[in-house]
Amino acid sequence: MGKLRPYYRYDQQTIDPQTPFIGDAGSYKTHAVGLRVDPSELVGVKVQYERSDEPEQRGVNTLRAQLVFVF
Repeated sequence: MGKLRPYYRYDQQTIDPQTPFIGDAGSYKTHAVGLRVDPSELVGVKVQYERSDEPEQRGVNTLRAQLVFVF
């Protein structure tokens, strides 16, 4: 699609409660959809929407923007 790159990502982490040190952190799932635009070879811009389900909070919505420099 030229300089536009749409993407989707699904993350899931399942932690056994009996695991030492991190067992009480809990499990989570995240869906992310975004768009990356490369206006030049050295610069990229990324905008991403995430929807996460964490043990303490269900349905956390996040909007992220990122500027990338390549050198």
